[in-house]
Amino acid sequence: MAEPKSEVEDLMNDRLPFARNLLEKYGEFFAYGGAITADGKIVSVAAYDGDEQPPSQDVINLLKEGFRQAAKKVSIKQLHCFMMSVLFLLVQKKKLML
Repeated sequence: MAEPKSEVEDLMNDRLPFARNLLEKYGEFFAYGGAITADGKIVSVAAYDGDEQPPSQDVINLLKEGFRQAAKKVSIKQLHCFMMSVLFLLVQKKKLML
């Protein structure tokens, strides 16, 4: 059984390349997430309300609610939501090179 810290690092390492790609290609992205299922699979998590250009906070709220609902219905070991502010903070602290 993997340690939680190792699982979170695996999840981030799996999801971050997508963020890097979007930043390089478009300079921005809507918040998205990832989760580790009870059987150890990493899955993508996204939110869509039908609006092609929703306010970022709306997307974040949808993701958070989706995570809450998923946690109630299924066993999810780890969750992570990626947002621009988190990535910029990591870049500023030189913990992430884009």
